[in-house]
Amino acid sequence: MTALYTQVETSHSAITVASTSTPVLSANSARRLLILQNVSNETLWVNVASGTAAANTGIMLGANGGNVFFDVSVPTGAVTAIATSTAKILTVTQGI
Repeated sequence: MTALYTQVETSHSAITVASTSTPVLSANSARRLLILQNVSNETLWVNVASGTAAANTGIMLGANGGNVFFDVSVPTGAVTAIATSTAKILTVTQGI
């Protein structure tokens, strides 16, 4: 019998996002889980396609808990984020 799920090693971090495109994660072809949560008081924009983050493009994470969870089609490229003002927190969980 083949196992349906495999265990992943997870890591957690809090990234301070600026009003310019901010690196969140480097590309990693072994990534099998990605959770991003905006714990700041303003909208953040995230690019999971190895590009520069820009306002009003990519994935919008609403203020105070907006999140996205990837566990099937998990982006493996570099991840960047941007805020409209400085020092906004994005929490990141990555599974390898």
